[in-house]
Amino acid sequence: MITLILMVLMNTVQLPLNLVNPDYLFLFTEPYRSCPFQIVYGGASSGKSVAIAQRDIVDMVNEDRNFLITRNVADSMRASVFEERKKVISYWGLSKYFKIHETNMDIMYRPRGNVMYFSGLNDVERIKSITPPRGVFTDVRVEEATETKENDIIELRRRMRGITSLPKRTVFSFNPTFRTHWIAKTHFNGQNIRFHYTPDKKLILRTTYRSNNYLTQQDRDELESLTGYQRQVYCEGEWGVLGDLILNNWEIADIADINFDVTRYGLDFGFSADPSALIKVGYNAAKKEIYIQKDMYIFGGVNDVLASKIKPHVRENIVYCDCAEPRTIAEIRNQGEQSISAYPCKKGKDSVWHSLQWLQQHKIIVDRSCQRFINEVSQFQWKKNKQGETLPEPVDGNDHCIAALRYALEQDMVGSGFKFLF
Repeated sequence: MITLILMVLMNTVQLPLNLVNPDYLFLFTEPYRSCPFQIVYGGASSGKSVAIAQRDIVDMVNEDRNFLITRNVADSMRASVFEERKKVISYWGLSKYFKIHETNMDIMYRPRGNVMYFSGLNDVERIKSITPPRGVFTDVRVEEATETKENDIIELRRRMRGITSLPKRTVFSFNPTFRTHWIAKTHFNGQNIRFHYTPDKKLILRTTYRSNNYLTQQDRDELESLTGYQRQVYCEGEWGVLGDLILNNWEIADIADINFDVTRYGLDFGFSADPSALIKVGYNAAKKEIYIQKDMYIFGGVNDVLASKIKPHVRENIVYCDCAEPRTIAEIRNQGEQSISAYPCKKGKDSVWHSLQWLQQHKIIVDRSCQRFINEVSQFQWKKNKQGETLPEPVDGNDHCIAALRYALEQDMVGSGFKFLF
């Protein structure tokens, strides 16, 4: 029987097995635990991120391991990757053994001094300069690895240089995207792999929501109701087949700090569990180029909270919003010092279809920090009917930043001859 043992100082602590979903327990045992390259991927709500966080804490306590945990953008880590490990420490009653630095997102195991550092790949200088206070990095974790570039991984693995008696490990975790992704090509040959293990080389594990014993029936029903690409990726955890992507005309560059002659802001309001989305856009009509400089999700909160979170980013600039929410627009315009200069867009018949056509005629340059927009545009597809024919309507789902982009640039669309909005 597999047991989870922690050697806390000189005391042996045996953790209950039900703390870890059964499909992940073998990852805590040899020889799989020490495999130098590990990929844990699959569907949404599969519990993979929690299981990896749990193993990180077990290994940090039991061995003199130093961790460098990364994601493409640092501000995406605090509420997810960093918080997950804090929860494990707290839930297992180990808080007194750890020192947690909230500001820098660092965790130290007090008895030994080994550390866990968190850093975004967009902070290149921090990645290059970061070193543990003692020893070397034995572990590199890449969360949401499909957000990264292959060259980023090469630079990351350089951080593990140095002598250690422990086996070094690189671990990827992610939800798959398209079979054309570099990870799918390099490590999967474009195929869906359920389990693969090559001793002393590579371990691949695919899991789905069925591996997570802590989901409600409602959670399971929602995932099982998905269709098409979303079912393939989020429910079954498989690499998706490239379909009719709406926007292929984009590329990534470092443009966050550039001042453009024309700057627009757009805001899409969230509903229920969906976030509100703010976007900052530069525009060059002569070159027909659109520059995505900043994206932001705001979850939950009443309108005064929404206004307070947006205000520092937009300041006194006009923000164009979804005209379907006049009450919300009015409320965020009347928040005293936190008031937003919010104005409704003027959607008309077939405005979504025509605005997407207009966007297709431009080159879209996205700052690498705008991972939310990148995630959306990478999966933004046209609907199809039962006969497989493409319809002039996008698939409902994750397009909050894209909607905010359409609102932000509405006046520029009209100025270029697109009269459909009025």
